Formats: sequence, C-alpha cells, structure tokens
Amino acid sequence: MDAIVLKTKDGLNGKGGVVGTLALMKCNVCGTEKWIPGSKIKDGYGKFCSKECTHKHQRTKTGKLSHRWKGGRCKMSGYWHIKIGYKNYRREHVLKMEEKIGRRIYAHECVHHINGIKTDNRIENLQLMSRSDHSRLHCEKMDLHKHLRKYLIRKYISRFL
Repeated sequence: MDAIVLKTKDGLNGKGGVVGTLALMKCNVCGTEKWIPGSKIKDGYGKFCSKECTHKHQRTKTGKLSHRWKGGRCKMSGYWHIKIGYKNYRREHVLKMEEKIGRRIYAHECVHHINGIKTDNRIENLQLMSRSDHSRLHCEKMDLHKHLRKYLIRKYISRFL
C-alpha cells in the first residue's frame, strides 16, 4: 500500500499543515488500483473499486464460504432450524425424531419438548405425540396456571382486605 500525505502552504486559518493522506489500494476482485482517503481505510473502505466488485465478492462468499456461516443452523421462532437445500429450513427436533423412528413424521403428529425448552433437542427430551394429545397436554398446563393464579390472587388480596 503506497501512501501520499497531502500538505498545504496556507492550511486552515493561514497556518500550514496536513490536510490528509491518500493511499493506493488494490481491488480484491479485479486488481484495479484506486486512491482512497486515509480516513476511509480505517472504516473498511478501499477493498473494492466499485459496487459491482463488492457484489461479485459477496456472491462468492455464500453458504460455507461466508464469514457468517454457523453450520447451516439458525434460530427462528425459538427453535433451532437446519438448512436443507438452497432456501429450505427444517426444525432440528423434528429431524432428530425422524432419524430416531426411521421415517418422516405424519401431518397429525408433532414432536414435544418434555422439559419445555425449545432449544433442548436431546433425543431423551423429545416425545412423539399426536397433535390432539399435544394440544390437550398444553391446555392442561394452562388450566393449572389459571388455578394457581386464582389461588395466588385470592391469597394476596385477602392480606390487603
């Protein structure tokens, strides 16, 4: 990287001084050389000569080549999803259950997290059940919470009356 320091005789307010520096940078894609202000280099500019070269570079760094690659795994709606194919994602706990039982789960089935933690996808924490049983299970929990809430409200209100 070559650098040039720009100076003026008068400078600002009649005083001589340094205006800035320019650096000769080489484009990472096409190899074109371009002069970039030194202040911009600190901010990450100067790696590419144009927007076209920037986009070419970004398109080559997709999937496993990307610096943001996390093994094809991301969290959506509180569940871990695994990338399958170009833009297809499947829930990790469903894939693990399908691997365990040796088939795809049917539309009337779902996978339940026993301890209630959506990201805990250990096979011993997963249970295959019908959607109706799963709904019933969660409704029973909600009813329990309602009764507990009513009990606590009565208990604490009686203290203040």
